[in-house]
Amino acid sequence: VGASGFVGQHVWEHLRSVGLEVVGTQAHARKPELVAFDILQHKLTDCVDRSFFEREGQVFVILCAAVSDMDRCLQDRGPSHRVNVEQTIQVIDEAYALRAKPVFISTGFVFDGTVGYYTEDSPLSPVNEYGRFKAEVEDYLRNRAPETFVVRLDKTVGDRPHPQNLFSEWYERLTQDMPIICI
Repeated sequence: VGASGFVGQHVWEHLRSVGLEVVGTQAHARKPELVAFDILQHKLTDCVDRSFFEREGQVFVILCAAVSDMDRCLQDRGPSHRVNVEQTIQVIDEAYALRAKPVFISTGFVFDGTVGYYTEDSPLSPVNEYGRFKAEVEDYLRNRAPETFVVRLDKTVGDRPHPQNLFSEWYERLTQDMPIICI
């Protein structure tokens, strides 16, 4: 879910490259090889045939879809919460109902960064809305579906100029003679 985004695109491409049968979804990008799926409007089975989930072997639903822009999560808290928490939990519940195993892409921002070397058992202590949203889903999973695989990524970058990532944004700012602002 979310194969048109930065992380989702790379996950989808890798899984296909190793020969796995993969269905990738997109909400807004119009890539013909991806299935239209708007997390705010659809259920998985609205867009992916139910028979895909009934195959032999394990089926995974990898949740890459998110509002990941931290400023947007703060400024548009309600809509961002709906995508990152409410609808994500709905997809997780639907995956389990279909006997698929969800894989939740979370973030290191569920921690405040004061200690470091966090483990799966470290208490969550987010300091921004994006981290709080991801922590809310992790709490849900811990209480309702502790066997769910949670992947915590930090800032992700790539070596391609598109889609945008930290390095491509810096390059763009440099070519426009604009400053790069870092904390």
